[in-house]
Amino acid sequence: MKNNQWRRMAGILLMGTLVLTGCGKTQEPPAAAEEPVEKPEESALKQEEAAIVVAEEKSAYAPETFDPSEVFVEPEHTLTTGIDGCDTFTQIVDQLEEGKGYTNVSLGETDVLLVGDELYEWEPGQTASIGTEIYEYKEGAPYYLGYVGCGGTAYPLQMKDGYLYAGGNHYLRKYSVREDALIVAEEVYIDYTKDGEGICYYRTADKSFADFTAEEAAAKFDSMF
Repeated sequence: MKNNQWRRMAGILLMGTLVLTGCGKTQEPPAAAEEPVEKPEESALKQEEAAIVVAEEKSAYAPETFDPSEVFVEPEHTLTTGIDGCDTFTQIVDQLEEGKGYTNVSLGETDVLLVGDELYEWEPGQTASIGTEIYEYKEGAPYYLGYVGCGGTAYPLQMKDGYLYAGGNHYLRKYSVREDALIVAEEVYIDYTKDGEGICYYRTADKSFADFTAEEAAAKFDSMF
C-alpha cells in the first residue's frame, strides 16, 4: 500500500517537473541562412555573359525592335519664314531674307515651295542646301507642311522622280506629300554591331521594318543610295 502511494507521488512529481521544464524553456530562433557571398571572379563572369548576350542580340537582324533614333535624330527647327498675309508662293519669296534660297518642285502630285536656309556651294556655281521648309497650297493659301534636314554638307537635299531625298552617313529618307501631310515614303538605315557588322533596315510609309527580310533591306539600302 505504501509502495503504491509512493509510486503515485513520484509520478506526479515527475510529471510536474516535465511540465515546468517544457513551459519555462525559451526556444532559440533558428539561425538565419547565410547568403552566399559572390566572388569577384563570379561577378565578372556574369557581366561577361550578359555582354555576350547583348552582342548576340545586336548582331542579329531584329526589325521588330529596331529604333531609327539609334541611327538618325530628327533635326530641330524653328520656323523662320513669315507667311502671314501671303496668298501666293511669290509673295513668300519676295520677302525672304538674304541668305535663303528657294525652288518650286512637285512632291508626288503636289506643287510645293522649298525654302532653304542652310545654303552652301556644292559645286562651282551650284548652290545646295541641307535643310528646307516645305509649303503647299491649302484652301487657297500657302500652308506649312514641315521641315526636312540632312546629316551634313556631304549629303545635300536632292530631288528625283517627284521625291525629296535627305540622308546622312547611315540613313536615307525619301519624302512625298499625301493628303496635305509630309510623309516618309521610304527610309533605310544601317546599324553597326560591336564587331563592326552593318545590318540594314528598311520600311515604307505603309509597311514596317518587319515586313522586309535582312537581304531585302540591304538591297534597298544600296539601290536608294
